Amino acid sequence: MIPQLIPPEDQHVRLSRLSATYIRDTRDMPLDAHKGIYESFEFAFNPIWLGSNVNFAKILAQTALMPLGLRPFDFSDVVD
Repeated sequence: MIPQLIPPEDQHVRLSRLSATYIRDTRDMPLDAHKGIYESFEFAFNPIWLGSNVNFAKILAQTALMPLGLRPFDFSDVVD
């Protein structure tokens, strides 16, 4: 880190976080899924009244849907 690029008031930041996470995983095999749903949602809040230097919130949501009943496409099926 190059100290000259970061102002002195931003070099030491304290964050105190309240967070909640929701995860739903209905996949058949997590490492090689062929059907099911994976969902996750995270909410984090850093309030000044809890001791943070800055007041902000963060939301992260992601979803992956594996097609039901479809198998992966394989080129060896169409090449004779």
